[in-house]
Amino acid sequence: MRIDCAKSPDALAIRPKAILTLALACLLSGALLSTVSAQDDPPWTRSAAVAYALEHNPELMAARHQRGIAAAGVVIARTYPFNPVWDFKGQQASGPRSAGITSVIGIESAVHIDIELRHQGTYRRQQADAALSHAEWDVATLEVNLAIRAAKAFDALIHRQGKLALAEAVARLKEQVAERAAAGKAKRADDLAARADVYDARGQVALARTVVAAARADLARALGTVGDPLIVAGALEVVSAVDNASTLGEAALNTRPERRSRQAALAEADAKVRLEVANRWGNPTFGPDYEYDPTRVNFAGFAFSVPLNVINSHKGDVLQRRCERAKALADLQQVEVQIRQDVEAALARLDAALDWEAGYRTRLLPDLRGYVEEIERQTGKEASDADLAQLADFRQRLLKARMDYLDALWEVSQARADLAAAVGDPCVMVGR
Repeated sequence: MRIDCAKSPDALAIRPKAILTLALACLLSGALLSTVSAQDDPPWTRSAAVAYALEHNPELMAARHQRGIAAAGVVIARTYPFNPVWDFKGQQASGPRSAGITSVIGIESAVHIDIELRHQGTYRRQQADAALSHAEWDVATLEVNLAIRAAKAFDALIHRQGKLALAEAVARLKEQVAERAAAGKAKRADDLAARADVYDARGQVALARTVVAAARADLARALGTVGDPLIVAGALEVVSAVDNASTLGEAALNTRPERRSRQAALAEADAKVRLEVANRWGNPTFGPDYEYDPTRVNFAGFAFSVPLNVINSHKGDVLQRRCERAKALADLQQVEVQIRQDVEAALARLDAALDWEAGYRTRLLPDLRGYVEEIERQTGKEASDADLAQLADFRQRLLKARMDYLDALWEVSQARADLAAAVGDPCVMVGR
């Protein structure tokens, strides 16, 4: 398995699409782009299950609306935030004759509007654009996590169904041994022990069925389906070791949507700081002014007012925004360290799981199969009870080894899921 992660020039220059992000584009390439219905004919495949989850999971569908909210914020930021204000005042004039009153009405009228002189509009638009990118990358993170979660749930059901089938095979073998013990000349104690083994095997089958039901419910929860029985088809696959592990950590920094989200959050916090610094001085107001006094004199001109930054200089507001920016930077650095740690841990787990799986596949299982075949050749139709018991014992050992091998495949699947989450690429687990 080769994992190629292309580097992008700018963390904020690439913006994921609203429905399917760039991180998942490889996942749904090809014929899988068609919508899968819950009523489609079974069985489900791993890729179809992931595609259906990305389209219908209600949790993800609700989260995608956050992008629309952020997009509305961009529209708000591009609109000038202030409307002009019209002030009008009419008064009745009265007084002594010596006051020179020639009109009983006095009028004052003015129109003014706030003027932004410190590039607040630019900072506001930068903040809104960064908030939109932040929201989109958050949705991309949820999509990546859901894709991996659905694939893990699918593999879990495959694993549990395989364990159930092997448990049923062990139970059938135990029943055959118990039938031979009852029909033969075995001691009463051996007969009872054989029956007890049958009860124990049947109990393991019942337990395996409950685990399968729980795994099926987890898959339905990931897909967002209700009431439809899920029939899956597939097998736990064996993957090869990663051949570009040395550069995978740096490549993961460019593909993990969490890092892009933190970068957008840092840009948003930085724009908030600049906007708060610009707003601390307030906005002057400007507009035409007209006055008609009781002596019939007309005044026409303009009015200009400037707030005085004396009592409240908004130092606390600016300090708060700067602390928010420092926190956003620390969050970004923490995510970068976590990405490298996740990649190292996932690679180590995958190597150990592959060694475990290879030991069963190349040595233990072939040897046990050979032992069983050799004993079957040596055991004829007139075999004694001891020979049949030995053959049943080796067959049981083989079934137990197959269970352990299935667990090894499951561990490989989990390690591959960890690696997919570490690099932010579901294709590592699902395939391209």
